Amino acid sequence: MSEYRLAEKAALDVLAAFGWQTLSPEAALTMREEGNRVILKPVLVEALRALNGIGAEDAEAIY
Repeated sequence: MSEYRLAEKAALDVLAAFGWQTLSPEAALTMREEGNRVILKPVLVEALRALNGIGAEDAEAIY
């Protein structure tokens, strides 16, 4: 069995059950400011706005 089937797929299924969404590698790359960045700025800014009830400018400042 591959590592994907043993671990990665199972983890993705659990996260999906909690409402998480996955991105294709291509989609994630388009959201990165630089290729080596781990945090996807558009996703973080939107989450900050939704969780804290703040505007885009404040969320951008936090980033």
